[in-house]
Amino acid sequence: MADTIRPAYALSFAAVCSRSVKHTRKQKRLRISIDGLPNAEQTLTVMDAWNPLKTSSLTDIRRDIGSSDLRDEILVGLNSRSKYLPSVLLWDNQGLARFKAVRNTTSIDYYPSRKETELIKGNTAEIARTISTGATLVELGSGCIECHGLLGSYDDFLAWLVQKPQQLKSPVILLWLGNSIGNLDASDASALLTRFGSCMVTEDLQFIIGVDGCQDQSQIERCYNPANAVTREFLMNGLDQANKVLSQSVFRKGEWTCIGFYDTMDHSWKSYYVARRDLELETAESSIMIGKGERILAIRSAKWTQCEVEQVSSAGGFRVAKTWKDDKTTYGNMSVPASSGIGSRG
Repeated sequence: MADTIRPAYALSFAAVCSRSVKHTRKQKRLRISIDGLPNAEQTLTVMDAWNPLKTSSLTDIRRDIGSSDLRDEILVGLNSRSKYLPSVLLWDNQGLARFKAVRNTTSIDYYPSRKETELIKGNTAEIARTISTGATLVELGSGCIECHGLLGSYDDFLAWLVQKPQQLKSPVILLWLGNSIGNLDASDASALLTRFGSCMVTEDLQFIIGVDGCQDQSQIERCYNPANAVTREFLMNGLDQANKVLSQSVFRKGEWTCIGFYDTMDHSWKSYYVARRDLELETAESSIMIGKGERILAIRSAKWTQCEVEQVSSAGGFRVAKTWKDDKTTYGNMSVPASSGIGSRG
């Protein structure tokens, strides 16, 4: 792994809100009573995280360097020995709409969002008990939020925190749901946890992370198989976005197909673009030779065991304090507070 950390573009929305926000009728509200807290009646909101972003207040925190960073990341990926494209290319407005089609069309087989929603609903009271009254909730990667929102990448949010630390009142709980952590490899996920811990000017930082731990390879394949037309269209949209960022038609869809498989070595489903013939990709900077059958990674979705999640958390300066799992223990939410010295002032 290179010393430099690749930009963590995964799902590129960060929404900041507090529990005192008045939620709209379109959201599902679960009102519960919690013993032992000053405010006996607490409200948690369960939202469809895959709908397009809807917000009454959206602040654009993207930095001017964003597009050049993404262009550079594309070129780095194409020139790497194990070629990849940054997965942020999949999540433009059209990509979000196509992913919603994936979820709706393959709703029976696409289990992650269903499992997570069931899990949160079934453990609402217990999850809420881990959140102190007056805490600031920050949801990373929100696809549907109707309070104050921030538009940008994880890197943009980290930069914003450094500039405006007073915006977050301690304690701070970062909600990282939807197995978004699984779009990163283990070392990058740990590095991102470390960066969040290091930039937070609070003595009390905690993550609540949604993790897909499914090890049933047949179920995983049914969920992500690019042989499904809507899944393939979702992936192919990434090539269109790469062309837009590069400002030229480097990728022609007819020259590519999509495949996917479960990597038993690192417990991840990986989706790839595969060249149908020998290709020469012409960019403004160089020509890149691609052999017939050569693969370019489009996106990964890790299926880590609890032991692996604990290792990722520990390497990032955190520890797993509490877990909630579905009845088949394939999907879990984990409370991950910072270890001593991570997230503290100074």
